[in-house]
Amino acid sequence: MVHSSQLSQDEAMAMIKKMVAVTFSVTLSAMSVAYCYCPIQFHSSYPPLLQTAGARLQFTLQCHILTVVTLYYTFSLVWSVRAKAAWDPTKKETAHLAEVPNKILTNTVEQVLMFVPSTLILSTYLDSTQMAAIPITIVTFAIGRILFALGYMKDPLYRAPGFAITMSVVFLTLAANVYFTLYNHSLLISLPTLAVSLLGLWNLSS
Repeated sequence: MVHSSQLSQDEAMAMIKKMVAVTFSVTLSAMSVAYCYCPIQFHSSYPPLLQTAGARLQFTLQCHILTVVTLYYTFSLVWSVRAKAAWDPTKKETAHLAEVPNKILTNTVEQVLMFVPSTLILSTYLDSTQMAAIPITIVTFAIGRILFALGYMKDPLYRAPGFAITMSVVFLTLAANVYFTLYNHSLLISLPTLAVSLLGLWNLSS
């Protein structure tokens, strides 16, 4: 097994980019298959209830219980370390024990802050026949976060696949929302939205 301490910056980034590229492709393919061939079986009363934007927002919020418990899981990683060996965060001798769990929790909070609003906005644009996309993206996000945590605790190098799964979902929902904004809203809001999105992509690619 390769460890991050054995690699230079360039070697580590090359390996991470390969893992991210493969994970992106597999994730998007799996989500497409799930959406096309494994439709969510709604209760018979759901379709008419999902005709309004308010109902779709409610459905999306309810699905996000999985996001909440995933966030709770990352919090529990920090709590476990604190309870067992590092109860005092100001104590330098034990502070390092909670460093990785804290980074996992912080990164998950950051991702949740982008992901949850994106899915809520997206649900207002989708119609009732497209709403299977919401639970599929939420489940994929949760899988990504769990794999990110498990990989990070093993070695920082192996957080990349979980991070890539998470970001593929975040990118997908953001891209869909930017598209719908350009299509449905005036230039006053659509052009700044596109401009800031492209700036973000520029920063990630540089």
